[in-house]
Amino acid sequence: SLRARRKRWQVESFALVLRELELARGVTADGTQDSHEIDHKTHKNTKTQPPLTVVDFGAGSGALILPLAHVFPSMNFVAVEMKRRSCDLLMKRASVASLHNVS
Repeated sequence: SLRARRKRWQVESFALVLRELELARGVTADGTQDSHEIDHKTHKNTKTQPPLTVVDFGAGSGALILPLAHVFPSMNFVAVEMKRRSCDLLMKRASVASLHNVS
């Protein structure tokens, strides 16, 4: 349906932006620091950064935030939704999918 295509496009567009943010911070696709940020003598990060936090206002039941949380496990995702029923459904879906980076 047209609505499903728009939702998919929305998720893909946000994913591109988040990937660019990760790359700018020196984070690889698996969420680890880029090897260029590693001191090769001590094997420690020279530029450790806290994880990014993404806030979705009007998150509904999670059509945007849940797929992004799955693709970007190193980021924290905060869902803000006024409808209790939608919040409960979103958190249940996050739990079923073992997404521990969603609150």
